[in-house]
Amino acid sequence: MRIFLMSFFVLFPILIFAQIEPSNDFSYQVSNPYKVIDGRKVYFYKENQILSIKVLGETVFLQKTNSLSLELLNTNKVDLPSGSVVESIIELNKKYYLFYSLWDKPNKNEQLFYKEINFDQGTLEANTSNIIKVNHHLSRIPMDNIVGFWGHGISNKFHFKFSDNNSKLLIQYRYLREKRIDAINYDIIGINVFNQDVQLLWNKEVKMPYTEKHMDFHDNMIDHEGNVYILATIYGDNRNERAIPELKILKYQANSDTLFSLSGMDANEKFITSIKFSESVENQISFTGFYSEDPIEFQPNGLFILDMDKNGMSKKVTFFEYPSEFFEKTSNHDYNTDIFYDVLSRPEADYKIIQKLINDDGSVTILSEQRYIETFTTYSKSGRHETHTYHYNDILITKIDTEGKMKWMTKIPKEQVGSTGKKTMSFKYLHNERYHYILFFDNPFNIDASSESDFYAYKDKKEGVLIACKISDIDGTITRIPILNTEYINGMSIKQFYTDRIVILDNNEFILEAYKKKKEDILIKVKFTD
Repeated sequence: MRIFLMSFFVLFPILIFAQIEPSNDFSYQVSNPYKVIDGRKVYFYKENQILSIKVLGETVFLQKTNSLSLELLNTNKVDLPSGSVVESIIELNKKYYLFYSLWDKPNKNEQLFYKEINFDQGTLEANTSNIIKVNHHLSRIPMDNIVGFWGHGISNKFHFKFSDNNSKLLIQYRYLREKRIDAINYDIIGINVFNQDVQLLWNKEVKMPYTEKHMDFHDNMIDHEGNVYILATIYGDNRNERAIPELKILKYQANSDTLFSLSGMDANEKFITSIKFSESVENQISFTGFYSEDPIEFQPNGLFILDMDKNGMSKKVTFFEYPSEFFEKTSNHDYNTDIFYDVLSRPEADYKIIQKLINDDGSVTILSEQRYIETFTTYSKSGRHETHTYHYNDILITKIDTEGKMKWMTKIPKEQVGSTGKKTMSFKYLHNERYHYILFFDNPFNIDASSESDFYAYKDKKEGVLIACKISDIDGTITRIPILNTEYINGMSIKQFYTDRIVILDNNEFILEAYKKKKEDILIKVKFTD
């Protein structure tokens, strides 16, 4: 028996990480290895070609790949001016741009430049445009600490957001604060609005009407006309009291500043636990979020959509209650011990709206995820130290029909934990007329899990299985499809398989770039066969 047990434990890792059996649900192919380029990476797809932009300090590599053959076409290298920091790489109006900041030390100016990217050639254009100059140091904000407000980017001094129809670009910044006391410091925000050709329409710097102690940012938005909105929570003098704070919108236009409040909305005595600007139609503002009927614990009860006009008057609010089984969530394995807990009982673990899609037929798909950060504080002779643990848990998908009624709401059980931000956690989404696909990395022990209580947590950057949850557009039925083991793909073990390196090609295909050791990367292409 001892010999049998020893053999079992020797073979067990091999059994767990063996090749996933071929499936009728998908096919895949793997590229030949090619030389790795380290750094932060952004991907674009157009007409059977992938443009990978890889940033290593002041050096930018532009790499073209054929998405059909997975053949590497060319690689170009560009050096930015000394001291440059790449802030964002975006697609706007079917053009591509790289933005970088540069501190002008003699004149004490923070500057933002851009270069247009030639997709077909895989190069940066020679011309450079200087579009923002600020005579002040700017604040750097860890992007993973912010859900929604600052938009997206690579660095974190300038922050980018588009209008829903991609006709306007908002670039914002925030002054590095001079006063260290929240009770007396007022944030100063720079607002810069551009058209779809990156031509400045208007800009201004505005002082927030509340101190940092009394104001928390949630989200921001730019509409089709170039008006800018900031959503914030406003607290009383003692924000530690259990009094319910007030949600306000700061609205900024080219020629006037207006403040109006969300507090007058008809919420039917419900309490907002999470809220985000979302895609809307012309001449209105739309919010999507979660609500609670409990003013003490703020346990979320469901989803809401609120439409307002541009004067802040509530036009319509619709509530979508959680299905009863959502409150029967069984305990998950804690990532450190075998202690069980219910993640829904944590106030900080409310679902966050990630994406709202208005489909061609007028129906709506809403994607949300449980995200929260745990902060651990320790003290030593050298002072106070903080460490952060990032959690990306269950995914919630809601389908609303063309009549505005909930067609279905379904939950994908997931628990991911890490210490350095998003990395291999969270998810990617693609869809077609029949199915929605949610892609994420999971614990290998969960491949054959039969119920939510059997699930184990996935640890960031550890061995994992790429899972595709296939959701029927008709009724929300979920099918879990294991795609690949990171420890075994065509005889290779892959590393650095970050979620943001999954590139959606079309409604049925995606590509993942990953590191395979020996200073080489590979591409893995997966095509669903529905």
